[in-house]
Amino acid sequence: MDNVRKNIDLAKKIINNEIDELFSYIYPFTTENIKGYYDLLDFSNKNVLTVGSSGDHTLNLYLKNVSSVDYFDINPFCEYYFDLKRKAIEHLEYDEFLDYFCYNDYPKLLKNNNKAFSISTYYKILPYLNDDTKYFWDSLYIDNMGIDIRKSDLFSKDEKPSKVLTKTNLYLEPNNYYKLKDLLPFCQSSTFYNSNIYDINLNKKYDIIMLSNIPSYLEYIYEDNYLENFHNLILKLDENLNDEGIILLSYLYDINHNVNFINGPIIYNLEEVNKYFKYETLKFKGIENILYHQQNPIKDAVLVYKKTK
Repeated sequence: MDNVRKNIDLAKKIINNEIDELFSYIYPFTTENIKGYYDLLDFSNKNVLTVGSSGDHTLNLYLKNVSSVDYFDINPFCEYYFDLKRKAIEHLEYDEFLDYFCYNDYPKLLKNNNKAFSISTYYKILPYLNDDTKYFWDSLYIDNMGIDIRKSDLFSKDEKPSKVLTKTNLYLEPNNYYKLKDLLPFCQSSTFYNSNIYDINLNKKYDIIMLSNIPSYLEYIYEDNYLENFHNLILKLDENLNDEGIILLSYLYDINHNVNFINGPIIYNLEEVNKYFKYETLKFKGIENILYHQQNPIKDAVLVYKKTK
C-alpha cells in the first residue's frame, strides 16, 4: 500500500503541473500497428512477456490464445491503467468503452471528447477493480474532474484518431471486443514487473519477449556503445527464453523510407545493427496517420531474434 500512496502522490504532482516526468506518461492506446504483425506470428499456447505501456499489447495477446502474458514497464501507473482497461472491457459496452477512453478525434474528427474519463462511467467499472487500482483512481477523482485527469500530463498526447485505433488493434474491432469481453474472465492474471528492461528480474521463462519500440531510445538509455549494450541486454534476456523462443527486438516505422537515415535512432541503421545481431525482418502494411511524415506505400517492420542452442 505504501507504493500505491507514493504513486498517487506522484500522479497528483504531474496532474497539477508541479513536476514533469518523461517516463511517467500513460499511453492511452498503442502507437503501433499491433494487428499487422500479430497476424504474422504464432502466439498459440505461448508464454509471452511484453511491454506494458497502454496495455494494448497484452489485451490483443489474449485474443491470440496465449498460455500466459506478463508485462513490464518503468512507469508504475501502467498497472493501474491496465486493470482499469481490462475491467472496462468486461463491464462496458463497446461504445461506452470508446467514450470513456478516447479523447483525441473522438467521436468527431478534430473535436475532442469531453466525456473522456467521465465519473459516471468510472462508477460502472469501480466495483470490479482490484484494491490498489481502486485506491489509485479514487484518489485522483476526489481532487479532479475526470476530463481534467485525462487532459493532464499524466497521459501522453500521442493518441491516434479512433479510426486509426480500430485498424491497429484487434480488440477494437466490434466483434473482437465482445469476443474479448467473453474471454477475459477466464484469462490468467498477468504479472506486472515495474522495471526498465535492462534491470528486470524475471522469475520464469518465456517463448516470446516483445520490446516494442524501446530500442528507439537507446541513445537515452545508455551513455555510449548503444548497440553493444543492447546486444548484451539481449544475451541476458536470451537466458529467459525457452528453446526456440524469440525476442521481437524492435518495432520500426515506415521501414522503406526510414532505414539507415542519418539522424534517426540508431536501431534504424540496419547496417550497424547487422554487426551485432542475427535477425529476421518481418514487414507488414503500415497504417496511415500513425506518423505524420510517413510516405505511401507504408511498410512497418519488426526485427525478430531467434534463440539458438
